[in-house]
Amino acid sequence: MRDISKKINDSAPAPSGYLDAQEVNSITDELKNVGETAPGGLTLDPSTGPDSSTEMLSQAIVRQAAGGAIYCSATGNSNTHTLAMADPKVAEPSILFEGLTCRYKPPENNTGAVMINAFGLGPKPLVNHLSATPAADAIDGRVIDIFYDPTIGSGSWVLPAWANALYVGQTPTSPPPINSGEGWEVDGANKGKLNFPGLTADNIPETNDLFAFHDSQDSQHKSISYGALAGLLGVGGGLVGMRLITANGNYTKTTGTTKCLAFAVGGGGGGGGGLYTNNGGGAGGAAIGLIDVSNVSVVSCNIGTGGTSGTGGSGGNGGSTFFGGYLVATGGTGGSDGFQGLAGKGGNASVGLVRLGGQGGGPATQHAGGTGGASFFGGGGESGNYDRGRPNGGAGNAYGAGGGGSDGATAISAIGGAGKPGCILILEFA
Repeated sequence: MRDISKKINDSAPAPSGYLDAQEVNSITDELKNVGETAPGGLTLDPSTGPDSSTEMLSQAIVRQAAGGAIYCSATGNSNTHTLAMADPKVAEPSILFEGLTCRYKPPENNTGAVMINAFGLGPKPLVNHLSATPAADAIDGRVIDIFYDPTIGSGSWVLPAWANALYVGQTPTSPPPINSGEGWEVDGANKGKLNFPGLTADNIPETNDLFAFHDSQDSQHKSISYGALAGLLGVGGGLVGMRLITANGNYTKTTGTTKCLAFAVGGGGGGGGGLYTNNGGGAGGAAIGLIDVSNVSVVSCNIGTGGTSGTGGSGGNGGSTFFGGYLVATGGTGGSDGFQGLAGKGGNASVGLVRLGGQGGGPATQHAGGTGGASFFGGGGESGNYDRGRPNGGAGNAYGAGGGGSDGATAISAIGGAGKPGCILILEFA
């Protein structure tokens, strides 16, 4: 708005110090716009008069501010709420209009249907987000926001869905039970299990399992194959296919593939072996990248070998994995023999958008060998423990994981676990 407290146009014919009609109109136009653009829009009195109200400007300001909630005081009882402007210096709305929002603390919990009389404009029912009468205790003493919707019945106040979210207070009641649903099946008290299509129970995880977990309740592993998951994710046409490459060769893309999200993991290092306790091998690094293959059909692949088992010395180093020139992930190093030696180091990634280091092998102690390092895909081999009847270190479990160190005796040389070879996992997208 212009500052025209002083005369702008001193030219004739208007005497100096007076505003001409154009300048006066600029003020009234500004005020008119405030009223007409307020939420709900005020209808101004005709230019011929008379003035039906001299509060239109204040009403317009109230409506503009009502884009946020108006904080109100509330009186009444559990099912009858009377609202008034909390700040007596602010004018109250003169009509109920769509979107008018009020915030207040209800006087009591509701026991049934609630009627709200806001600003003396008449009682209107309160409904929930489904336009139904709120259940008892839906209003439970918390400050709430309600908004006015003239299209529900003859006009109603609406309690949004999030106002009824589960609330945990200082003395919470028991939450509602979790029932079976998509992706989850209740399996006894306080426990459940995944129920995606294709999820099967196996005593031993297979090499083509995308993921697996152990259920201590029934001593089974749960897993889902790459192909099954690809089928589940293929809805909508985004995911074309999923490929797992575990041997040297070429990747030939599936017809329709334009982009690949590829994960390359180097081979894991082998665990140390020999007398006494020995160190675990490090896991291979991981390289991840989103690659445009719209003009590429074939990409050469080299899979990093797993480090050899340590037999009276350090385990072998893992090899590097290459996905063409797009991704390079180096292998982990082997763990040395002797608990005073060095555990294997995790590999790294030198090419790729995301470059992750593999976990280093576990150090040996005086009582057990070191565990193998975990790769991007999972855990390393278990440590050897002579006293528990397993002197040899375990082989790496997941692709790129390191082998565990052995635990021999004074005159018995135990063998370290072999590192797991790397792999390349490719998600193909149209």
